Amino acid sequence: MQILVLQDTGITDAGLIHLQELTELQTLYLGNTKITDAGLVHLKSLKGLRDIELYGTKTTRAGIEELRKKLPSAIIEHD
Repeated sequence: MQILVLQDTGITDAGLIHLQELTELQTLYLGNTKITDAGLVHLKSLKGLRDIELYGTKTTRAGIEELRKKLPSAIIEHD
């Protein structure tokens, strides 16, 4: 299982573009970061993602729903 933990870091929406090459990534922790809906666009191509944590981010319910449409097998945790 490939896991990337970026929670409690300074990662921004722009930084998520670099994750697009991580096609084997299964779990991604982005809690307590400045990620917004604009950054979620960069995750849509990561079809292997099964668990995404977005607690404490600036994402919206609408942005999360759009991501769920692209990654229906992923469990997306958020507040």
